[in-house]
Amino acid sequence: MVRIVSFVLIILSLNTCSQNANKNAANSSSEILLECEKLIEDHKYSSAYEMLCESKEDEYILAKKIQILLENSKENYRFHYFIIVDSYFSIDENKKMIVFDIIKEINRYQRKNGISGILQLYAGHYYHKLYIYSREYKEAIMDEDDINEKMFDSYSIAISMGYSDHDLCRNYADLNFRMGNYDMSIEYYKQAIAFDKSSDIDYQRLAEVYYKNNEYEKSIETVNDYLSQNHVYSYLLFYYYRILVYNYIKLKDYDKLYEYINKAEQIERASYGLFSLKNFAFLSIGEFEKSKEEAKKYVYYIYEHISAYYESEKEHNKERYLNEQIDTLAYFFENYKSYNDQLNELINELLLEYSNNELMLEVIKKSNGI
Repeated sequence: MVRIVSFVLIILSLNTCSQNANKNAANSSSEILLECEKLIEDHKYSSAYEMLCESKEDEYILAKKIQILLENSKENYRFHYFIIVDSYFSIDENKKMIVFDIIKEINRYQRKNGISGILQLYAGHYYHKLYIYSREYKEAIMDEDDINEKMFDSYSIAISMGYSDHDLCRNYADLNFRMGNYDMSIEYYKQAIAFDKSSDIDYQRLAEVYYKNNEYEKSIETVNDYLSQNHVYSYLLFYYYRILVYNYIKLKDYDKLYEYINKAEQIERASYGLFSLKNFAFLSIGEFEKSKEEAKKYVYYIYEHISAYYESEKEHNKERYLNEQIDTLAYFFENYKSYNDQLNELINELLLEYSNNELMLEVIKKSNGI
């Protein structure tokens, strides 16, 4: 188990932690990093970056430059372009574009000075950003498996050298979850929570991985632990109630299941999430008529949104929007992957119900591969 202690006092501003940091190297750049942190606190990221560029480079100076580019810039990862953003509300398009290949710069430094734990930490952060960027923009800059492998290697080296931070713990937990390494994922979500006990995302994901690992009681305990110590916004409450419903399905505690379905319904009286949750729950306990009722509500909800969109949007957006709704309904139909008879019955009734609406017939058929 990796020991995690505060590293921020050693490197002063990198928000990382380590027990065995190179204090001499940190002290050599301490004044610069202190000044840099003051500029960052004032949201003067460009000035902080420029100051670092004018300073004598060491691993901490380089890591701080990378941190600013990853956290405070508009980026194009394909071409390694960055525009540093000094305001949350606007971007100065006239700002100088920075060309900076993060991995190339890390490798350059390490070829000369040896492997650096802090730089491996930020290499991992870079690959995580690349993973998110590729997913959001559907732009395959690098094969997803390659990204995950490089992220795993970078974070593993950083951990082995005693370096970690909240982002590493969460990202490493996410990565292990995707790889099916549930025990390791659990360990690092716990470490992420140790960094920030108010982080709803970490509690939610820990509860989800416990569920995936068939540890239903621990999943419920995780949710209740978070709910007992934090003020939770209503939209987040719904996701926690959903996790509880899934767990009570597995535990066959139907009283609790209905209790949290009712609580979820008080928060979201009409939404994709609510209809899907109730549909899945009723399917799971054999209440097939109730599940069908929720499925029809879900489809009608899509119908209302498509109708409203087609009345208000320009022609060139309609096909893209329609495909999004087809994907949304296809995802919903995954609730039925173990209930083919019920799905066929539902589809037949939907095709009859929307027989006079060619658009909805197209959505229903394509979403179910007909």
